[in-house]
Amino acid sequence: MESVYIIEPWGMLEWLYSMVCILLGGFCIYRLFVRYIQPRQNWICKLVLFAAFGISSFMPIWLGDENLLLTAPPFIGTVMLCTQGNRYGRLCTVFTFFCLEMSLSAFFGTYLEGVGPYTSSSRMVFDGCRCVSYILIFFYLKRKLPEKWVYLPKRLWKILFWFSLMPLGTLAALVTLGMSERFGDPAYVQIWAMGLVILPSVFLTSFTILAAVSALADYEQMERAVHLLELREDYYESLRQEETRIRHVRHDMKNHLFTLRGLLAGGKPGEAAAYLDGLLGEVQPGQKARFCENEAVNALLCSKVDLILQKGLDYDFRILLEERISIADIDLCSLIGNALDNAIRAAVSAEDQKISLRCRCDKGMFMLKVVNGFGGEIDGRLKTTKPDSGRHGFGIPGMREIAARYGGSLEAKAQGDRFVLAACMPLRRTSEQVTVRGRLGREL
Repeated sequence: MESVYIIEPWGMLEWLYSMVCILLGGFCIYRLFVRYIQPRQNWICKLVLFAAFGISSFMPIWLGDENLLLTAPPFIGTVMLCTQGNRYGRLCTVFTFFCLEMSLSAFFGTYLEGVGPYTSSSRMVFDGCRCVSYILIFFYLKRKLPEKWVYLPKRLWKILFWFSLMPLGTLAALVTLGMSERFGDPAYVQIWAMGLVILPSVFLTSFTILAAVSALADYEQMERAVHLLELREDYYESLRQEETRIRHVRHDMKNHLFTLRGLLAGGKPGEAAAYLDGLLGEVQPGQKARFCENEAVNALLCSKVDLILQKGLDYDFRILLEERISIADIDLCSLIGNALDNAIRAAVSAEDQKISLRCRCDKGMFMLKVVNGFGGEIDGRLKTTKPDSGRHGFGIPGMREIAARYGGSLEAKAQGDRFVLAACMPLRRTSEQVTVRGRLGREL
């Protein structure tokens, strides 16, 4: 006689409730994680990443349990394979999220589930508590993070990486110390009591590291904004000085004309011509050119042109940018500025000392191309070549992060004795463009 399995309604309800908690909690942790680290542009990687966070966030963990050691390697390996960007940043973030999840699971599993009778109702309560905890963490940190992943320089990620090892080591030691002990043994009782303090400390430390990453990212953003503001101030100050100088010349124009008439009337055309040449030299515009309508990019290019001329290099810039596009000025100037910095540094030691820049917005795409000569070999990883690279710029990988943040790509390669950098990013219509187009449509 064949056995017939009957699924009870309460069992089905419990299973559905657990799945909802896992999906909702895992989704919150996953969405929070991708605010910190960039996932690979592959839907399979994103799906695997979501599954990894969903499973790990509700993994049953308690003191003296081997699940922590069994969960850590596949979880960390999966997350590292499915993400891209700075290695230290990825390791720091995955360690911190792992400690955040495991400390919460170990606390619930040891001190809530482990002290009373295990029933389906208690299991549902504990799953709900964990799910609510992840939701609260998500909404608290979400307000402090950008829409896309954060950017930090390598030197800061290194420091945070070493900090992230502290809660990871503490959690591993606490959970695994009691693996060979029974609950009634004095040693395990002491570990059990220590966990009441250490597990919340690990959780708070991990939470603090995530908050610190957010604060440091804001600081880096402000630092870049201040640098951009300084470029604009220098540019506008040079324009004001030039305007003041021309105004003074125009104010004295009457006197100059009288002087010229006197020289010509006195039969001194040579002196009059020399005087006129000197006067024209005073009123000729300075080196501050107008490259494009975007004020931030124009100020940046003027400062880079000054540097190019100081280095004795030649340049050819052709830029067609609107006053305002959907790419933030800070990111736009970081991308163009670092590309030109790399080009200037390479062209100084090259035989071909010309730097070519092409930049335009066309058919909903932002396109950038920088070509320069270079001397010697290029590092295959295309990192910054400055002596103190940790304190300057972020090289090609950082520029790729900016391009990927806007759904674009950046390629850099050597072609003979020339180095070519090309970036392409899709543009969104700004509110001003939508308003103007709507107005034109109504007028037509």
